[in-house]
Amino acid sequence: MAEAEKILFTGKTSNLQKSIQKILTSGLENKNIFQLVSLTQKISYQETNSLFAALLEEKKILQKHNPEFNQSIRLYDSYVYLAVDFYHVPFLKISENTLEDLYYLGPFRSRFFLYDFIDAMAVLFQFPSCEQRPAADGNEKFPCRKLKEGKCSGWCLQDKPEIVEMLFGTYFQDNRKLIKKTKSRQKKLMDSLEFLKLETLNEQIELIEKYYDFLQFFHVTKKLETTLSYENKKVKIAGGLLSEIEKSGKIWDFNNFLPEYRRNEFLAHDKSQFMERLIIYRQLKKNKLDAIEDIYKKSILEMKGNLE
Repeated sequence: MAEAEKILFTGKTSNLQKSIQKILTSGLENKNIFQLVSLTQKISYQETNSLFAALLEEKKILQKHNPEFNQSIRLYDSYVYLAVDFYHVPFLKISENTLEDLYYLGPFRSRFFLYDFIDAMAVLFQFPSCEQRPAADGNEKFPCRKLKEGKCSGWCLQDKPEIVEMLFGTYFQDNRKLIKKTKSRQKKLMDSLEFLKLETLNEQIELIEKYYDFLQFFHVTKKLETTLSYENKKVKIAGGLLSEIEKSGKIWDFNNFLPEYRRNEFLAHDKSQFMERLIIYRQLKKNKLDAIEDIYKKSILEMKGNLE
């Protein structure tokens, strides 16, 4: 998006029309986007064959032109983290930052995805879905009605080691036994012609599998260090981010901000880096799957050691 020849904002998308419409709509509420739209005289675009290729082009433009609205428009501000407390109810909650003394995973683009995932785990396995709101007198009341209604196993009454084992074994590492257990129910529902229940179960399984895909990404992304060839370019990845592009002797070098992460941010990273990290991770997963699986397994052991 440009004013005459001055580039004001650049981005990448797999749906150009939808993204432009979102910007125009957001301009009604966001003063920075409103100003961008007001100043924009022309919109130009370049087609690529993948989001990874689009990322490479975007990084070049950002380095060369430093568009002013890329600094002020923070489309990622609404992203959230899953916060886990091993010792106090509620054990799981959704947070906009990582400031408390909790263990964080994320960010996730949608808080509703996390709400649905927590609910699915509660419905299928009676895992915690404790209310985050205090009672009328300002104090939490536990155990709550969910235990009485058979919707929870009463984790607030369990011994602490059992809670830690459940939380780590379910939310911090891929628990394929859970998925296998839920998939065994599919045939029973199919045989009994309970198609509405089957559809709900399929959606719940999809949520769990999607969460575990993101979980592997959070474990792996900070540890990605590699070089790959892509469309006649030599691309270096450092700390899960794009650090250098080389083509025909020309080099684009990127100085990435790598914040200091606390121990409880082992699976959390900066919101502004989410899309770049995810695109790079998915590109590498196509042809470096064994390496990613190895990093993931080592990361699980490392985190387990930190928690102990």
